[in-house]
Amino acid sequence: AEKMKFIPYLLFVVIWTALVYSPVAHWVWGGGWINKLGVLDFAGGTVVHITSGVSGLVLAIMIGKGNKHSESTPHNLIITLIGGIFVWIGWYGFNVGSAFTFDNIAMLAFTNTVISASAGAIGWLILEYIFKKTTSLLGLLLGALAGLVVITPAAGYVTYLSATIMALIGGICCYIVINYIKVKLKYHDALDAFGIHGVGGIIGAVLTAVFQSKKANPDIENGFIYTGDIHIILVQILCVTAVVIFSIVMTFIIAKVIKLITPLSVTEQETNIGLDKIVHGEHAYFEGELNRFNKHIRY
Repeated sequence: AEKMKFIPYLLFVVIWTALVYSPVAHWVWGGGWINKLGVLDFAGGTVVHITSGVSGLVLAIMIGKGNKHSESTPHNLIITLIGGIFVWIGWYGFNVGSAFTFDNIAMLAFTNTVISASAGAIGWLILEYIFKKTTSLLGLLLGALAGLVVITPAAGYVTYLSATIMALIGGICCYIVINYIKVKLKYHDALDAFGIHGVGGIIGAVLTAVFQSKKANPDIENGFIYTGDIHIILVQILCVTAVVIFSIVMTFIIAKVIKLITPLSVTEQETNIGLDKIVHGEHAYFEGELNRFNKHIRY
């Protein structure tokens, strides 16, 4: 969103990967303390989405809204649609790939990914129609993304029906966070990293403990809806809370240390000129092209 300088951003990504992502990946997948508690994360709901979503929120708050902040829809929804399709297709790579072999679990993960993207989009569009009396392409894409995030930790662990329910809940909750809680708290998260990935990751992680099923995957234990054992949910919530707190603290420290070396935020002049021109010496569009395009669009 052209709010952070390029070099500090690169520094942050490298340090964050080493000090936030890697430790959490070890905790969950590398035999760490979360793994030993029996917490499940099939493809990265906790490791990828909670860490990145929460860290994105912290960084967005620290940087602020910027000098030319405005809430707007993408200027080219066709490109947004193409990007959304690529993301959806790419999701099969790490959801199905996390099975590490082509077997029944891989096909379960594949099917659950398809179902969840669709159910997440439906959940989002239902609320959009209720509150705005319309549905939108952008809403469909955001809902599908929310569904994909929610199913990521559970793709190889839940039945098709459970995946549908999880994604519907995810689409609805992410819609509420982005359209109401975000507005109420007045933080500027340009790509809704927290609203989609953070919230979706948390919902998916907790609901995995609710819906995980030996029928879907014989190598795991049944979840809450099958056993009535609240302990499995409490353990999942404990681990999610630990990852959220760790991500918040480490992101804040990393950003503060980088800020001691170089400013994080762009200047007003850099914002006005645009970082494409400042950093790379080029523009994505010819000068005035968008203005001429928008001039002919009147509703």
